Amino acid sequence: MRKGNRLLLIMTGLLGLCAAVLLLLVSVFRVESLTIIEQNTELIYQSSSAEMMGFEFSYLSAQDESKTVETLRFVAKDFPVYVIGRTTQSFGPFEVTTVQAVIAPMDTEWPESGGLDLSDAILTFTDGSEEQIRLGKLKLVPKEKNEGPYEITEMTSKDDGSFVIRLNATKMLHFASISSTAAENVLDVLELIINDKPVEEWKGLLVPQGEIVIQGSFKDKTVDPLQSMRLSPTMTLEDEKGNPFDLQFTTERKRQEGFNVFNLLSTTRKGGSE
Repeated sequence: MRKGNRLLLIMTGLLGLCAAVLLLLVSVFRVESLTIIEQNTELIYQSSSAEMMGFEFSYLSAQDESKTVETLRFVAKDFPVYVIGRTTQSFGPFEVTTVQAVIAPMDTEWPESGGLDLSDAILTFTDGSEEQIRLGKLKLVPKEKNEGPYEITEMTSKDDGSFVIRLNATKMLHFASISSTAAENVLDVLELIINDKPVEEWKGLLVPQGEIVIQGSFKDKTVDPLQSMRLSPTMTLEDEKGNPFDLQFTTERKRQEGFNVFNLLSTTRKGGSE
């Protein structure tokens, strides 16, 4: 009995110590204002299209000072944008709110190239207050025609961001480049395999005509597990004469780790250091 009581006391003491350490951390890394949980979104637009463009973002706030987003507007351009849903989860002293929104189609002149940066927005809350905040990265890019000496026979992706593109090429093609407005160097973020060989090994070489299989995935070490990322990069292929052909695709890596008190503490620390 004495050994059992002693063990119970030790366990109780350890639990009390853990609780005290957690309370100390929470007090040190208290959320003073909204903290956006990192996200990177690249949406494709098409002139005169009636298709709505949906996106979402998540923010962290203190549970005793929670705020609910009612509307938002972009700083760069006054597009019609509507909040269509929101969900809130509680984790100890924190609340994580995820907002779903859509950019409505409108009669406007869209840039033919370069896209639009809509990362900065003004949020209006249900209490009438406003706050300008950066929504991670939110970029709009023009839709490419995807025309060239090839036929796209498959273009699929999974929630982990891995994807497969199959082309039936009528000419030998050379991989020239890949670019994105949401990533400075796409190949720092994505790993590309063409016909079972890393894209780097195709430098200066022509891929034989016929079926071309392009596989890709996000490099784990370059993307925070709490971060969601949706890229719509453009790959440039060239024929033997150097004529360029653009191939645009979209791949999305959903958040790979669920929220908990400890990784949210890490998020507040990052937010406070920026």
